[in-house]
Amino acid sequence: MIGILLLLLPAAVQDGPIGLGEYRDRLRSIEESVGRGNLEEARGRARTLQSGRVRHEGFDFSPDGTVLEPLANAKDLAAA
Repeated sequence: MIGILLLLLPAAVQDGPIGLGEYRDRLRSIEESVGRGNLEEARGRARTLQSGRVRHEGFDFSPDGTVLEPLANAKDLAAA
């Protein structure tokens, strides 16, 4: 239960867009979760990142759904 709450916390904290560096860091953390075999954590982080916005050089954009969607919906580690 606590793990689920911790996964939801970043979504609640993110008020505005994140920078490109933080976006890359979050992508790496998802990759690390998959590498550790923690599919639930990877899916949660992918969903959280997918729902946010990224700002780079004055432009806001949505995170890359072609990368995050398969991770957010992965049924197993092989799919992630």
